[in-house]
Amino acid sequence: MIPVLQSLYTYANEKLIPAYLVGTGYRICEAVIENKEAELRQLLPTEGQELLERYYAAVMEYGDILAEAAFQAGLSIGLELSRQ
Repeated sequence: MIPVLQSLYTYANEKLIPAYLVGTGYRICEAVIENKEAELRQLLPTEGQELLERYYAAVMEYGDILAEAAFQAGLSIGLELSRQ
């Protein structure tokens, strides 16, 4: 991502997106994920927990790529609409 887009993306992540994550649906989903992760960790041996950490890192990276693409697409749509 070019630096200007990266700055906009960072700003959106830090300042704008949290305002959209205040609903009960988000909080419930977050709590379920945290509870299931705790249950899973209790069942896994140490090496399984290490594998889980690597899995989470890969999933987070994948999610970041998708979020960046969605941001760029949204920005492109916004720019296109502003020209009409």
